[in-house]
Amino acid sequence: MAAGSYVADADKSGALVVHPIWRGHWAVLCALVVVAFIGGKVLESKLTKLADFPAMLSDARVVEDMDHVQSAGVSDLTWTPRSSAAKKTIYVVNVFWSGQQNQEEAFAKQVASRILENNPHVADRDRLRIVIIRGYDLGIAHAQRSDPFEDSPANWKAKLQPVAK
Repeated sequence: MAAGSYVADADKSGALVVHPIWRGHWAVLCALVVVAFIGGKVLESKLTKLADFPAMLSDARVVEDMDHVQSAGVSDLTWTPRSSAAKKTIYVVNVFWSGQQNQEEAFAKQVASRILENNPHVADRDRLRIVIIRGYDLGIAHAQRSDPFEDSPANWKAKLQPVAK
C-alpha cells in the first residue's frame, strides 16, 4: 500500500476492487504506537538510573579522538564478590589501538588521564581498568592481544602526577 501497488488474482477479469482498511486496524496501530512510546520512555528512565549513558558515550568519544585509536568501548560494572557483601564497581575502557608496540602502558596512562578529566564520577568507582587491544582481522585469519592496566582511580591519579625534583 505504501508503494501504491496491489496484488490481484490472475484468474479473474474485470475491474479491480480495493476494499478500505478496517478501522479497527488503525485503532490497533495507534494503540501500539502509544504503547511503544510510553514503554520506551519507561525503559529509558530505568536504564538512566542504572548507568550514566551520556557520560559513558562522551568518554568513548574522548578516547576515540586520541591518535591511533580505531575504536573504544566503555562499561560500568557492579558486582558482589563472594567474600563480602559489599558491592564493587569497576569502570572499564576497551581501546582498539594501532600505536607503537611496547608503548601500551604509557598509552593506558594517557587514556586514564583523559577519562578522569572528562568524567569526575569515575573517581567514585573502586577500580578503573584500561584495556589496550591490538590485532588484525583479515577475514580468513585474525589475531588479537589485549593488555589490561587496572588500579583504583586514586592510584591512577597519583601515577599521573608529575614527579617533583
